[in-house]
Amino acid sequence: AEPMIELFDIGLFHGLVIPHIMRTGNREFAMTDENPLDDPIRYSAVLRPHRSSSRRAVKILSILVLCLFLPTALIFTAVGAWPVFGFMGIEVIALLFALRFNHKIGRAFDAIAITDDEFRLSRVDPWGRRRQWKFQSRWLQIRLDGPLQRLTVGSHGRTVAIGTFLTPDERARLAADLKSEIAKIALPAAVS
Repeated sequence: AEPMIELFDIGLFHGLVIPHIMRTGNREFAMTDENPLDDPIRYSAVLRPHRSSSRRAVKILSILVLCLFLPTALIFTAVGAWPVFGFMGIEVIALLFALRFNHKIGRAFDAIAITDDEFRLSRVDPWGRRRQWKFQSRWLQIRLDGPLQRLTVGSHGRTVAIGTFLTPDERARLAADLKSEIAKIALPAAVS
């Protein structure tokens, strides 16, 4: 049987960042590195910041900005205000850089996989560099700290923040989901 995939948009509009969490039982989906998990995956989620524009939209906006600024700068140059051309060029370059950088930042994500024995977090930054943390599932502590409700997981003195781009309500909902899954794992151990 093919695994069920659900896509949740758990955010209300809050600026330009609306994260998406995708949960799946598909084993290949959660194996994001060379060291696959041996146990079946009980829970997996991929958290990524939402960017409201696609690559195509960024290109179209870049072309529109160039089409607007170039004639304006040429008019200023023609009437003798040639320094305006340079400053407008710097502004256009800065704007285009900011648009592309913002789009690139949207490639970052956190991937979570929970098995009976292991909690694994893989964080991929916008440039494709991967960092990975592993914790024993039964010893995992999930905390929401501070006024901003920073979500951290850890055990044995090591902690890591998860979903830093989520809103406090979204982090609280994710923490509840993670605690629920960890409780299901710890419960059979407590009974025996």
